[in-house]
Parts: sequence; C-alpha cells; structure tokens
Amino acid sequence: MTRITSTEQIERIVLGVKTMRMRYHRFAQVMVTRIVDEEIIQPLKNAMRSHGYDQKIIDGTDLEAIVLSGRKLRVRIKSEYWAEQDDGTFFDVALGREEGTSDHWVEPIGKNAPAYVKSQRAAGKKVPKSLHWKTDGGNAFSAGHMVSGIEARHLVERTIRWNKPKCQERIREEFELWKADILKT
Repeated sequence: MTRITSTEQIERIVLGVKTMRMRYHRFAQVMVTRIVDEEIIQPLKNAMRSHGYDQKIIDGTDLEAIVLSGRKLRVRIKSEYWAEQDDGTFFDVALGREEGTSDHWVEPIGKNAPAYVKSQRAAGKKVPKSLHWKTDGGNAFSAGHMVSGIEARHLVERTIRWNKPKCQERIREEFELWKADILKT
C-alpha cells in the first residue's frame, strides 16, 4: 500500500479513479472477450473438432454477450446450428449434440412440404429429392430413413466448467494490472 503524502498524490488518484470509471466497460469488454476466447471458446471448438462435430456447429459456437452489472461480470456462450424441418419448424442440431437425441426419422427438406417446394422452385432454387452423403465406397442417397440417436456429449457444459476457474483468475489478474497501471500504484 502506498502512503499518500501530498495533495498532488490525491489529485492523481482521483483522476485515476475517474479514468477507470470512464474506461472500465470498454476495457472489460475487450479483455473478457480475448480471455474467454482463449480459455473457453477455442478449447471448446477444438474439442468439437476432435469429436467430429459438423463445421456448421463449430462456426455457430461463440461468445454471445458480456453483461457487466456493478462488480459482477456474466458471460453468455452460444452454440447453435438450426436445421429447418419439413413442417417449417427448426431443430437446433448443436443442442442435439450437447444433450443427445433419440432415434428419429430424417428425410430431405421439402419432400412432403408442398408450400416449401413451391417457394424454393419459384426462387429458382433446387429442392433436394433425396439425402446425400459420402461413404467409403462412394456416394449414398436416401429418400428418408431412421437414424440412431446421438449420444449426449455435454462438451459445452464440461468445457465451461473445467476452464472457468482459469478464465476467472486471468480476468482478475488482468484487471489488477490495468488498475495498477492507471493508478500507478
């Protein structure tokens, strides 16, 4: 702790506190975004790759928001990839990978949705009549079939739980360095 011995030191500290108040939100946004990306988002995306997640799910995983409320800081991370279903509703494939799914039927979109097919054709787009995927032996096609459910991985939940303490510690350290630099203490 520094001993205050002059009015100039008091003025410097008051100016530093005012500076901190003005810059805090911007500093916190930039610093937290960087640290959360390094400590949670990138390790999560690497885990997704190693578990064979679709690139669309990986691309849909990111820091959604940083909420500052007084001294509290809250971070929201999203992982989503929405696939349209035949009935016009959407299914979050990323959530299905996180929490698992039961066995279910899949078919090409538009197969039994005349309004969807008409709108897509009117827009000059091709509407698939079958599902297509690559196999070791070449190409495979299906007009619809049952697929086994997906095992719940809980990668988002586990990565956040495992990496949160280190992330919090880095945020505290960065804040203390920033504060000391402004106050020159």
